[in-house]
Amino acid sequence: KMIFDNPRQFGFHYLPRQLYSRIPVEEVAVDTSISDLADFALQHGINYKILKIFNPWLRQNQLTLSDSQKMQIAIPKEGYRDMEKLSGVFEYSLTPDTLH
Repeated sequence: KMIFDNPRQFGFHYLPRQLYSRIPVEEVAVDTSISDLADFALQHGINYKILKIFNPWLRQNQLTLSDSQKMQIAIPKEGYRDMEKLSGVFEYSLTPDTLH
């Protein structure tokens, strides 16, 4: 955590353009159990893999909630909903001008 909070103190120097872009998401409020997260993903225009990438805390293919429990599930906004477009966001290559 100390390195993330103050990277330059630990010898990490980078330009803002070298950082990953934040992918805009919509937070979907869920207040009932979901028996099949793959179906839930398809209903929201994404596949199960993308759902898991944006919500790594989902450990199983279902979500069981108690009566009063509520959760927020992150869904990428329109335009960021397929793996081809997402892979472009995560693409990074080292070039001589990015090394410091």
